Amino acid sequence: MNSDAETKESFRKAVASRFETVEQDNFDQSEPSSIDVTSLSDDEFRRLIGLGVGAAALLHDLGHPPFSHTLEEFYKTYLAWIIGSVDKSTREEVMSVMAFHAGRDFHEQVGIILTKKIESESGWDSVPWDLVRAILESETNEGTWESCLHDLISGEVDVDRMDYLLRDARNSGTEFGSFDSERLLQSLELHLVPEPSVGNDLPVPRWIIGFGARACSALESFIVNRYQYYRWVAFHYHAVASNRMLNLCLYYYLQAERITDEGGALVKTVTDHKLNYFGMSAPSTNSRNRDLASFGDDGTVMELIKSGLLSHRGPSIDDASADISRIRFISLGDAVVHQTSNWVPIWKTDGAYREISQQLHDKLSNRMGNVKFKLNEWTKSHENGSRIALIRHKRFTQIMETVNPGYNELTPPVGSVPFITGGPVPFMNKIAWTLFGTGSEFGGIRFLRELNAADRFTFMAKPILGHEDGFWVFAFNSIEPWKIGNQGAQVFRGNVRRPLSEESGHSLHRLENMEAERSQFQCYFVSPHSDKMRVEDQNKIRQRFIEAYPSYVENALIDLLAR
Repeated sequence: MNSDAETKESFRKAVASRFETVEQDNFDQSEPSSIDVTSLSDDEFRRLIGLGVGAAALLHDLGHPPFSHTLEEFYKTYLAWIIGSVDKSTREEVMSVMAFHAGRDFHEQVGIILTKKIESESGWDSVPWDLVRAILESETNEGTWESCLHDLISGEVDVDRMDYLLRDARNSGTEFGSFDSERLLQSLELHLVPEPSVGNDLPVPRWIIGFGARACSALESFIVNRYQYYRWVAFHYHAVASNRMLNLCLYYYLQAERITDEGGALVKTVTDHKLNYFGMSAPSTNSRNRDLASFGDDGTVMELIKSGLLSHRGPSIDDASADISRIRFISLGDAVVHQTSNWVPIWKTDGAYREISQQLHDKLSNRMGNVKFKLNEWTKSHENGSRIALIRHKRFTQIMETVNPGYNELTPPVGSVPFITGGPVPFMNKIAWTLFGTGSEFGGIRFLRELNAADRFTFMAKPILGHEDGFWVFAFNSIEPWKIGNQGAQVFRGNVRRPLSEESGHSLHRLENMEAERSQFQCYFVSPHSDKMRVEDQNKIRQRFIEAYPSYVENALIDLLAR
């Protein structure tokens, strides 16, 4: 990594000061650090840092569940069931780590648990575990030397993303791995930058890893290719359908097995399944437990679904005794395991989404007017300035600021340029985000919000002849094309730092336009009675969506205001 001699020496001193003191591990037990930086030569210190970053890079995604990010929300929601069969002390250990690192993603929390297990095994004495934990447990963009190294493996432009873009592009036959990774790596620079601090008159030094100015073209290519990868591969309509249907299949499996009630709440936790790949007991047999846990992979999930299909298929789903959870589990299980064509997307392309958005635009605008009228009625029925009226007005303002681009003269993000905020497609996207996308203003787990929204739509839309037990599936996926300002990639010209969002002018801001016009909302219809959807059925289903969606939006928004 490029830096001057003074910066290198300051970095070494910062690392040394960390390990001169007593370390605190994840479980709040004090023990001396095994790292003595002061006794190392320059070459040995570089090797130490390289080994620590390399080990952290290999371990930072260790905690991913089967099917990676797809099942993270499922695992998090039903954690008590996943680890229900392990002993009490192991459950308490898992829950302690989850609580201590509550702000992290599920796979990061599990990764910390598994890293501790590996660390306690013999044969890994050459790994600087104190350094690895310092890197893994730091947060990105904190300005410390630990977070600075963390940014190398999990930042805006990091080795993890470089790796999967190159690998996935090769495996999927796309061109989205076309960026100069060598130029990016060779242009990395380490800087200690003084920055203003709130409540402090003196600048506070921050450790930052950025890129030399010669890497600008490679950075732009990387960010564009990453966005295109998400747009055309990760969020392809078929990939989104597969991911969402897998989650729903497991959700309804739990209901069919009477593990959860009709609302999805757990009613029993003890289980003998093998989805637990991280809650390993008996420290003396870590290696054996790790071997057993390694069998908890994609195939384990598929076998669980297959066994459930064999158990629940039994009588015909046309049988009057068949309940909704069983019908839906079988339908989704067939789609997931056997790839049965018993479902149809309401649109496949951005062009088709645009056509439907244009058809619905005026109707949705009128429905928003009805919501405003209802709000005024509520206001009149309560005392002026009452708490309920104020809460509903605040929620309506939040909704309108999200949905209506002209409301209260919205301004674009700082450091950005005005991107497309109006028009049928952004309007449709923003309504979907408001109703079931994840947002701090409205809270909730996205998967469950999508499920509840789709169930409500299924209830409101009229049944389709020949598909009376059919149901709708909603999914919402937005992409942050790149981070703006100091949160994003940094470019250095000597010691002068500028965010890439400023260095690149308006070129990369065009990605914001593309994202605003992308079909972030996906909608599907699943029929338990069809092995293959006929063209005329597909047309009827799409027409039913167009007919029912405006009324659904009005009712859902009113319900959101009334909470």
